[in-house]
Amino acid sequence: MRSSFVRVTRARAVAAAATVMLLCSSCDRGEPGSEHRAAEHPSAPQAAGPTTIPHQTLPRSVAGITLGMSRAAAEAKLGHLTCHPGKASCEVCDPDTAQGGEMHHLQLYLHHDQVISVSYEEAPPANASDVLTQLIERYGSPSLSGIRERDQTGRLHEIYGWKDDQSLYSVRFMWRDVPAEGRELLGTATALWDRKGYQLWESETQPPRGEPPQSGEPQGPV
Repeated sequence: MRSSFVRVTRARAVAAAATVMLLCSSCDRGEPGSEHRAAEHPSAPQAAGPTTIPHQTLPRSVAGITLGMSRAAAEAKLGHLTCHPGKASCEVCDPDTAQGGEMHHLQLYLHHDQVISVSYEEAPPANASDVLTQLIERYGSPSLSGIRERDQTGRLHEIYGWKDDQSLYSVRFMWRDVPAEGRELLGTATALWDRKGYQLWESETQPPRGEPPQSGEPQGPV
């Protein structure tokens, strides 16, 4: 049972970190690599055009947890954290006490005892396109738009991501996708990352610039 939990937790950590790698690197180069297929959902709205209304800064806190806070401060808010170690001193942590409301699977990523990321899942919204439209109005055109990938359970993830000088923010629409039955929205997964914290982690765990990672090496905290 513990082994199965760790595998699922590690899979979520790899998926979250893969999104960050795309936000930090692939989108700056233009099209992502061939391992990810970019495609807009048929009902997804187009990115908002130029506007004089200033966009909001990306969120840096959720459930009382703020990016950059210490482990002690996080545990003061959430109670005891159960963590497992990853590469380069990164830890993936789950609060022992479940959070109330529609938020579930709250998870923290700690590096040098500081929170560099928070992720959580929520129940499916009534309309994914409406949610995406609101996000675009709030934060502007996404850096990642409709990247698709499947997780180990076969769910189709459709990923949108934003970035600014301090933060990275991604929202995944998770679909049950059966050709004979069509698509059913199962929920959303949201991840907040501290950009400086992630860059510090990356500098300690990634090969020197110009040297590609070894084949099969994870691209994020595991």
